[in-house]
Amino acid sequence: MRQWQAAIFRRYAVLVAIGMPAFFFGPRWLIVPLGCWLGVLLARATRALGKNRRVYPAGPGRNFLRLITLIPIIATLDLAAFIGSINWLLMDKLHLTGSRRNNGLSNRRVLYISYNGMLDPLGRARSFLI
Repeated sequence: MRQWQAAIFRRYAVLVAIGMPAFFFGPRWLIVPLGCWLGVLLARATRALGKNRRVYPAGPGRNFLRLITLIPIIATLDLAAFIGSINWLLMDKLHLTGSRRNNGLSNRRVLYISYNGMLDPLGRARSFLI
């Protein structure tokens, strides 16, 4: 099974490393990783738009609106991936929350959300790495 979360964790590990000098240079340094984070989100949203430009053609104005819509969606999906991965680690891998297994959730199903979130004309989710 492919570990798709690894790419997300690597990106955020680099951003944390970029933010480490804030301990030495003060909190104003945190502007640098914030700018890098917004740049990463912008690049990923731009790539998603570029990969779907033939399926969803639009002019520059509409693509700009799509871009500013995609950025918070990607950030939210990253947060959900973090929460889901930590939940998996604590519940399934480390068995730290054994009481939750007794309430009938042991046979739960997992819903996979396409990272892209866009559909092709036939209604199938398009998958690719951002």
